[in-house]
Amino acid sequence: MGHSSQDHSRDPCPWVILNDLGGAFVMGAVGGGIWHSVKGAKNSPRGERLTGAVSAMKARAPVLGGNFAVWGGLFSTFDCGLKGIRQKEDPWNSIMSGALTGGVLAARGGAKAATISAVVGGGLLALIEGIGIAISRWTAEQNRPVMPQVITCRAAVAWEAGKPLSIEEIQVAPPKAHEVRIKILYTGVCHTDSYTLSGSDPEGIFPAVLGHEGGGIVESVGEGVTDVAVGDHVIPLYTAECKKCKFCTSGKTNLCQSVRATQGRGLMPDETSRFTCKGKPIFHYMGCSTFSEYTVVADVSVVRVDPKPSLQKLCLLGCGVTTGFGAATKTAKVTEGSSVAIFGMGCVGLSVAQGAAYNKAGRIIAIDTNPGKEQIAREFGCTDFVNPKDYDKPIQEVLVNMTDGGLDYTFDCTGNVDVMRAALEACHKGWGESIVIGVAAAGKEIATRPFQLVTGRVWRGSAFGGVKGKTDMPGLVQDYVDGKLKVDEFVTHTFDLDQINDAFDAMHGGSCIRAVLTVQPE
Repeated sequence: MGHSSQDHSRDPCPWVILNDLGGAFVMGAVGGGIWHSVKGAKNSPRGERLTGAVSAMKARAPVLGGNFAVWGGLFSTFDCGLKGIRQKEDPWNSIMSGALTGGVLAARGGAKAATISAVVGGGLLALIEGIGIAISRWTAEQNRPVMPQVITCRAAVAWEAGKPLSIEEIQVAPPKAHEVRIKILYTGVCHTDSYTLSGSDPEGIFPAVLGHEGGGIVESVGEGVTDVAVGDHVIPLYTAECKKCKFCTSGKTNLCQSVRATQGRGLMPDETSRFTCKGKPIFHYMGCSTFSEYTVVADVSVVRVDPKPSLQKLCLLGCGVTTGFGAATKTAKVTEGSSVAIFGMGCVGLSVAQGAAYNKAGRIIAIDTNPGKEQIAREFGCTDFVNPKDYDKPIQEVLVNMTDGGLDYTFDCTGNVDVMRAALEACHKGWGESIVIGVAAAGKEIATRPFQLVTGRVWRGSAFGGVKGKTDMPGLVQDYVDGKLKVDEFVTHTFDLDQINDAFDAMHGGSCIRAVLTVQPE
């Protein structure tokens, strides 16, 4: 086992001395042989230079190798001895060993020669050790990780329910262990943000940085983060995926609970916030808070995505598109040739239509009170459009009559509990399934006659479309890249961050499918 002359802490001294003696001999023989072969060739007549080089090398290489071996063996002997006496390893061992070696080798020349040689030997080793220490320190300084600092940036702060958002300068603290700080580039404006801002959300807490449908680039990571790295394009996930909790390992749901308790209280997993404004803590929102130039999320709440597509479009996969598409393809698992009815033709409803078409449903009926939604509904795969205002009887009766007894699948994307009941009662007896996607206001309850359920209809809920963010999101992105998933078509309005209140107004207008904010340019 080979060791350098600088590391003798593990082997017995005799082995170390022999090892260093041999190494020094080889160094002297090879180096001296090359040097003297060059000199021999240079000093030989033309035509005899090769012979001269070989002769010089044979004559001098062993001598120089022996000289180096003596020096190396003595140095190693003194070095081992000093380490045993001093019981420590530091540069002084080498410096003193160099001085002793130089003195001993020059002892035959008298005290003066020995002293001079000792000073030279010690000085030479001191110089070598000093250079080594300087290089080590410089290398360590260059490789020392730069610790993330607090970032001051702009964010849209919701100071209280029912009031417009305010653009403020906030401070965003560095990520702690298993946290990721993201530079947000784009974010969609979702009805859920408006729902919370209105004061109807039972988990709504203020002041907060809202927003949960964003895309950005990793700015820094905390200790222990392995899934993403600085510079990665990412989408924050309001539905985490730790892959370890009983929910993740059950294979039955996407509702990871690893950070749910603190997320619902507007806090990071350590029960603190990374946001402050005007000296006051600001709460997080849905584990994402994308209405800020920078945000911090748990590492289980972010997924790396393909960097080629623009995040202006991909950000919509953070909520609306994925929620609707997944509700059809993962929660309901719409079957080929089946009949589907979708209540509400916003971003989520259109995404359900897209998912149903993706799974080759036979008939897809769009239901909306806005007749202007018919054209875009058909563009996303709907075969029929029904406006409840055109009928003087309950919409469920209309749909049952249209479909020979009811639908195989219905989806509520409105959050209206009366519509949820109508969607269930429009299902076919015996096997119809109704998926509730829309979020109702606090305190609202759904009701139906128990006989509707006894006779085989199923009421099912869907959050984030049943999609597991880390596992499934890359596939959705690939479908988008391959042209199998519409995303661009949802973006009907664009705004800058300081126009965020205008974006909320547009969202409530009938012509807006999705408004996307440019938080900061790519």
